[in-house]
Amino acid sequence: MNKIYPIVFLFITLLANGCEKDDFVSSQPDSNIIFLSGHFENSTGWNLMLMIKDGSHQSMITDLTTICEKPVISHSGKTVLFIHYSDDSFYELYSIELDGTNLALIDRAEKYIGPADWSADDSKIVYSKYIDETPGEESPPLYLDPTNNIVIFDFVTREKKILTDTLNNVSPKFSPDDKIAFSQTKGTSKGIYLMNNDGSDNQLIIPGAWDPVWSSDGQKIACTGSGENQTPISKRAGDECFPVYTK
Repeated sequence: MNKIYPIVFLFITLLANGCEKDDFVSSQPDSNIIFLSGHFENSTGWNLMLMIKDGSHQSMITDLTTICEKPVISHSGKTVLFIHYSDDSFYELYSIELDGTNLALIDRAEKYIGPADWSADDSKIVYSKYIDETPGEESPPLYLDPTNNIVIFDFVTREKKILTDTLNNVSPKFSPDDKIAFSQTKGTSKGIYLMNNDGSDNQLIIPGAWDPVWSSDGQKIACTGSGENQTPISKRAGDECFPVYTK
């Protein structure tokens, strides 16, 4: 329980604050800090920044702006993923080294690409992407059950694979053994599903919950859910949900 508590607290705090704060912060293993800043004049969007933990040596990692989504750092602490909104109105997922080198476009979508998550060995990422099933026609607004699919990208082979093909699937997270938990919604119905990293054995594990976060040992999932008093809940395989954080 002690391992889960700080994870859930941080997760909820970031969701509550979003980009209402001037800076959106994410730490990395060598104690430098990556954050989003809107302090630059004549700039649109947010700037992806790096600084030392005492606040000194602040610098932009890239000239590309980013939307208000948490930058996602690899386990090695060398590479960061961020989402840019392009001039032609597409969401674009990029990777870049912290020194500003090796900027690479991974994927783009017309209406949505969600924040990605790294596999344990940093060889793959998983993310949610809007799929337009009716090319050439006007697509439905996002509030009418959009089709956001879970996509896996392999940095070694540079191949992408769509792992889901129905409903609205978001917030995918790798477990330490490379299974994937994600949220699925249909109208007002929500649930957390679990599948293998090839899309097989897709099954509902936590009804009425969303936004999964794995514990470090991969044995529990913290999430926001419709438990008693709308408190976040946690689940271990085979167990019932129980509160891990209350307001």
